[in-house]
Amino acid sequence: MTGSIWEIIKEKRNCKGCPLKDAPQLLLNVDKKVNVMVITEGPNVEAPKEFITSIANYPTFMYLQTLFKGNFHPYGKDATVYWTHVRKCFIKNCKGRRFVDKKGEKKALKVCSDAYLEDEIKTVKPKLIVAVGRKATDFLSRYNQKLKSKLKTLMTSENLTVIIDGMVSEVVVVPHPSGRSRTLTNLEKDENWKEIRDALERISEKIVKAVSNY
Repeated sequence: MTGSIWEIIKEKRNCKGCPLKDAPQLLLNVDKKVNVMVITEGPNVEAPKEFITSIANYPTFMYLQTLFKGNFHPYGKDATVYWTHVRKCFIKNCKGRRFVDKKGEKKALKVCSDAYLEDEIKTVKPKLIVAVGRKATDFLSRYNQKLKSKLKTLMTSENLTVIIDGMVSEVVVVPHPSGRSRTLTNLEKDENWKEIRDALERISEKIVKAVSNY
């Protein structure tokens, strides 16, 4: 990633009024052009990025690695994707103690997304944005009202896009792997589970194609 937005995020210049302004961030910069941006809700328990971006140690990373069919590399010289979050800061320290309560967490989501996420998208200029879960999708719905639909509907939708500052990015929506999200855990109980399963496979193929063309 290039441009002043990266330094602005690191220095927390626009974090005014955020309950997490003194908490540590999870930042995964890339210094090369990539076609795909992944947006998740935000980091949970504080840990080094080397731990979080290890397939052996972090469930969200394992999930994304599966969607990317083993080609999910979010930082370093082999980066294939820019992975960012609606909320950049951890909500718990390394011992699992919260930096903020649930109300503060909700406020931090809004402050952080308003401060940085649009500028990140404009800087990276992704051809494809992978929105993971409701919070990421809600942010993108500012630019396309269709994204206010239910996640299961969006997962099976084709030709979703957002236009930001004249730039068009395709969007695919997938459920979050968190235990709080029942979309994945209840997949086989859904009467349309085969349709949803096939949609996830199509999404995965689209992601792999976009990554291979970077």
